[in-house]
Amino acid sequence: MKRFLVLFITLAALSQTTIAQEVEITPKGFLDKQNTTNNYVVLDVQNSSKETLYNKALKFVGKYYNNPKFVSSTIENDQIVIDGATSDYIKVIYRLSGSNLWYYHYKMILDFKDNKVKVSPIFKFLSNSDDDDQINLIGKKILGTSTGLFNEKGKILKESGNHKINEITNDLIQKLYLDLKQDSSSDW
Repeated sequence: MKRFLVLFITLAALSQTTIAQEVEITPKGFLDKQNTTNNYVVLDVQNSSKETLYNKALKFVGKYYNNPKFVSSTIENDQIVIDGATSDYIKVIYRLSGSNLWYYHYKMILDFKDNKVKVSPIFKFLSNSDDDDQINLIGKKILGTSTGLFNEKGKILKESGNHKINEITNDLIQKLYLDLKQDSSSDW
C-alpha cells in the first residue's frame, strides 16, 4: 500500500509539471496534437499579465540561448521571434554516405496576452555538420538518400528523425512553460 501511495504522489507531481499541449511535425509543418487545425499551442499561465509573461519569456531566451540578441527579435510586450538551431546534432541516416549528423534549424514565434502565450513553432531545415546538405520539410527519397522529412504524398521518410524533432521542439516548449509558471517574486 505504501508503494502504491508513493507512486501515486510521484505521478501526480509529475503531471503538474508537464503540459498537455504538444506539437507534432507534419507535411504542413507543426500542428497541435490535440487540435490539428492549429499550427500553434497556447500556454495558459493564470494570474499573469501580458507584460509579465513577455518579460519572463525574454529572460528565458537570455538563459537558454548563447547569444540571445543574435537569435531573437522582439516587438516589446507583444511578440518574441526566436530563430534558432540546436547546439547538439541529431544522428539520423538520411543519406547512405558521409556524415549523418544534423543540426535542427527552427523558428519559434511567441505572442502574448494576459494569462496566455501562443507558441508557433516552424521547422526550417536540418543542416549537415560536414557540408551544405539540407533536409527540408518535403523532399524525395532516391536510392536510400532522403532530402526531406516527408515525401510529396505526405509519407514520413525517416520516422526516427521526426521523432527527435518532435522531442526537441516539445522539450523547448515545456522549458518555456515551466519558466513562465515560475514565481519570480522569490527573494534571491
